[in-house]
Amino acid sequence: MPTFLRTILLALALLALASCTSDATAPADGPGEVQPGVAGDSPIDAELADLPVPDAADAVGEETDRDGVQTQSYIVTATQPEQVVDFYVDALPDLGWTMESQTALDEGIRATWTQDGDELLVTASPDGQDTSLNLQLSGG
Repeated sequence: MPTFLRTILLALALLALASCTSDATAPADGPGEVQPGVAGDSPIDAELADLPVPDAADAVGEETDRDGVQTQSYIVTATQPEQVVDFYVDALPDLGWTMESQTALDEGIRATWTQDGDELLVTASPDGQDTSLNLQLSGG
């Protein structure tokens, strides 16, 4: 095989590989899901992009910002809602967040966190063998 043809094939393979990356911080196309219960009357100091997400999380839709409420949804592969909430119980206090409440839902768990007047609502629900994760951030 000629060298130039090998070079072109290698370049195409690298481009294909780069487009298949699963970067949880880069939202996918499509609308986000907004859940009721978080009011956004005040400006938000924090950004959803600065919050950690589990390694196995893939964004579903784009991050939205409506009426002062930032929202992003994810599918967390091969995990249970309890594991996702435990991830935030371990990660958020080190970032200055305080858990205000944790509620078991008919299906899933909802936890409310606060920091410097901001409120973060973390909702994790079963989705087959995966977990549907929704993050909502608003000014308190």
